[in-house]
Amino acid sequence: MMISSKGWSVEWLLKRSETFKLARRVSCTVDDLDNVIEQYEESDVPLVIGGWHQTSQWPKKVFNMDFCRQYFREENKEICARNVRTRSDQSMTFEDFLGRSHTTSTFAEPEETQRWYGKDIECPRDWEEWLSGEGVIPTQLLPGGGNDLLALRPQRNGRPDVETLMCYFGIGDTYTPCHKDQCASSGQNLMCFTEDGSSSFWFMTKGSDCPKVANYFRKLKRELDHETHVMSLSDLEGAPFDIYIVEQKVGDLVLVPPRSCHQVVNSGKMTIKMSWSRMTLSGLAAAFYYELPLYRRVCRPETYQIRSTVYYVLTDYTRKLNTLISKPFNSLQKDILIKRLAEVLRLYDHILIEEYSPYGDSVDADKPRSKDEEEGSPLQTSVLVEDFHMCDFCGADIFQSYFQCSQSRGPEASTIICSGCYAEGRTCACEDMIPKQRQQSSILLSARWEALEALKNTGDSMETFEGSESQEEQKGFFTQNSKRSVFQAATLVHQMRLNDKKRPFRACRPTSESHQVPASWAISCKKCHSSKCFPHLLDLYRMHCIPALFLANQKDGHVAYHSGHAAKFPDYHVREKFFLRDQGENPSIAPDFDVQLVYNASKYPICQPVNTANTRIGWYDRLLPVSKAKTKEPKPQSLPTGSTGGSDSEVDESDGHGKSYS
Repeated sequence: MMISSKGWSVEWLLKRSETFKLARRVSCTVDDLDNVIEQYEESDVPLVIGGWHQTSQWPKKVFNMDFCRQYFREENKEICARNVRTRSDQSMTFEDFLGRSHTTSTFAEPEETQRWYGKDIECPRDWEEWLSGEGVIPTQLLPGGGNDLLALRPQRNGRPDVETLMCYFGIGDTYTPCHKDQCASSGQNLMCFTEDGSSSFWFMTKGSDCPKVANYFRKLKRELDHETHVMSLSDLEGAPFDIYIVEQKVGDLVLVPPRSCHQVVNSGKMTIKMSWSRMTLSGLAAAFYYELPLYRRVCRPETYQIRSTVYYVLTDYTRKLNTLISKPFNSLQKDILIKRLAEVLRLYDHILIEEYSPYGDSVDADKPRSKDEEEGSPLQTSVLVEDFHMCDFCGADIFQSYFQCSQSRGPEASTIICSGCYAEGRTCACEDMIPKQRQQSSILLSARWEALEALKNTGDSMETFEGSESQEEQKGFFTQNSKRSVFQAATLVHQMRLNDKKRPFRACRPTSESHQVPASWAISCKKCHSSKCFPHLLDLYRMHCIPALFLANQKDGHVAYHSGHAAKFPDYHVREKFFLRDQGENPSIAPDFDVQLVYNASKYPICQPVNTANTRIGWYDRLLPVSKAKTKEPKPQSLPTGSTGGSDSEVDESDGHGKSYS
């Protein structure tokens, strides 16, 4: 199967559908470019800034094929290239890549087996130095600039510990499937060089339309966040949302709004692009509230370490506000910083609620306690444990709480599962795991308290922040149960698994018929005189395991749990509409957590675990099928109990006109 841009032009494309719109384009020399960029940031609509190649500072000596040949030869580095026909990656020399590309036809052919796309390649240093040092591209758009909160993260060996700057080499009819940029980041893509007037066609949505796009993908029997589906023009024409079209040529900088769904198809001969991402405060919030829960369900690895980035933003804003407070005058800068610190503090509170351990530091922590902590000295903000931990199931960056396989020594060599995955039944192959915490809780609470103190010193009201009267009250606030306490729910699952050894199985009887499940997969209801497994609680009662666990384990829990599941979430569909609206229009505001849990578990059952050999799927999971023939919905009784095994995704492609070739 294949996709082809043969015969495409912007004019021809725009005539094909009323939903196809021409993206706004401005010149880089426009007088009010800063205002244009500010409007773009607020508009949620793609923008193209063109003409950079016509400026006197355009680096023609390094933005060309000869330079790239020499650079990669001298560096003795291989690049990663993807065969878009098979979606397989291969390392090769740059010369080998060019040789294969230049012997491939300009347009895809039905019988071809290879078409190589050089992607996610480290940029030459000369390019990076020009981008950051010449002052050509506006600073607010630069990686590590004033509008990029990833710049507040620590560096390693003089480099950002989260790299976003990459380059891409592609001939005609190579492509990037429809996708969203990582973690609600803001994307920038500059066309540096083209052979013989080649170009790239972009199909882009507004960021706020991402829920509509995800729903449309499900109607196509595909999953947006698997990043495997290349939309044909027929797919695009049938979409119930606007699609902005760009033909990117040399010197064009394409600005991609956070959560904008976009697909790129190269056209003609070789094109060379440089791409990078920025993280804004609203992007951090949208990532934590909406993107990361989705990533966890479908197993899309998180690369931008959102939770720890929030921590570093919080501590940086606190320090800056304390500096401004010491000055004998008020300023607009101070007012803006107060507002931003309050916003990031609310976000940080939600992170702590999800991650906090009710057992304090009695849960094994990765970092030993300092002498000052042991002696009860005043809390001091400290540097986090920085070695990267990734969930072996979903690929999430583990900031604080997780579970480690008891059969392995140390987190580097062990299977580890994030709390969100563990709470939904995912586990290691042997199912024997230990709850762990990465940081000392005093470090995390200290950062919050210092932020509260900074806000108090400005006269700002603390009424909207619970646990703000004293450090003891603060600790009590996070220790208490909350419906958002994901780690606490995961520890309840852990306790159920320990009890499996005493009673390994239960009979789930949702209706007149029953079936047997592992005991940790079900909760007993005394009033119903039966147990119900978590898949059936979700499917028949619209009850997710996290609220079910909290209800069943509270005082008189059998009464609360029975009332909860018997009610069948009566206002779910009304609240679901508001949840979807806010996901599109207000992603910086915390969502309806109860609705989100049910919605995500119901709508996103298909996953592709990062480490298939050493993990087991949870009670809401189905593995990504190898072919569409295997995507048939199972009955609720079809409960997964084995290890995940291997699974490779298949890209669904067609030519640009909606036809398919096999």
